[in-house]
Amino acid sequence: MTNDILERFTFENKPLRGEYVHLQTSIQAILSQHPYSQPMKRLLAESLAIVSLLSAMIKLNGRITLQFQGKNGFKFLLAQANSKHEIRGLIKHEKEGATLSYDQIIHLMKEGLLVVMLELDEHPGNPYQGIVEWRGESLTEAIEAYFENSEQLLTRIWLHFDAEKHTISGCMLQALPTQDNQINIDFFKIAQQLEKTWYQHDDFSHAKSLLTAACPEDDIQLFLPIAMRFKCTCSKNHSEQAIRLLGQIETEDEIKKNGTIVVTCEFCAERYQFDRIDVAAIFKLDDSSDTIH
Repeated sequence: MTNDILERFTFENKPLRGEYVHLQTSIQAILSQHPYSQPMKRLLAESLAIVSLLSAMIKLNGRITLQFQGKNGFKFLLAQANSKHEIRGLIKHEKEGATLSYDQIIHLMKEGLLVVMLELDEHPGNPYQGIVEWRGESLTEAIEAYFENSEQLLTRIWLHFDAEKHTISGCMLQALPTQDNQINIDFFKIAQQLEKTWYQHDDFSHAKSLLTAACPEDDIQLFLPIAMRFKCTCSKNHSEQAIRLLGQIETEDEIKKNGTIVVTCEFCAERYQFDRIDVAAIFKLDDSSDTIH
């Protein structure tokens, strides 16, 4: 069985649902793409665990993205999961960003823009965007507040990053919509039990041990695990679009200097190389044009 799994669970007699994720191979592949500092690795892993948990809520084909834009050493973060349970992620930072502690990174996130985006394949280019207003001292607290304020869903999230093995595990509990006020009592009781057990148990690879230890008196339906994996969406077509955005003049200059132009994917380091003929076709130039030699 894969060591990258997403598990959904529900309570038989309580209006609660949850997801559990454990990522190993995919996280190791993503974190190895760039020389991230340990705090940056932790943040990116946590962000990918969060979008993996949220991906269970996508009912149609599409993708959910957690994106941050900031400054002062920490510029950009993107973590994305789609309905096929594929994930990818990236962090960009200035040179001084490599020396930031985890607490310093979180402080900078409070000063930037954090957004949750949901884009469905049937409506490409028109994503739903929700701004996450920062609350608390962690990314999980900010996401919990987002769901409680924007979606009216009581939410709790717990994460565990193993810095030595480069694995991440996460659990999310949400209250289902109902008109019965009993939901609040059930939610906070189970959340308290899960939180206490989360910080005591040592098996983060599957949901069963956590749920059995935290809620021994509850009937819980645990669905079959779903395999998660890292997959980049880069392609030659996307690279051609990047060249178009670069512009014809800049592209021609690069061709004159080096004979080719190479577009490297920042997510997976795949290299797409284009020569004079390729570039001419991109800009719809005749092969005999004198603009590129």
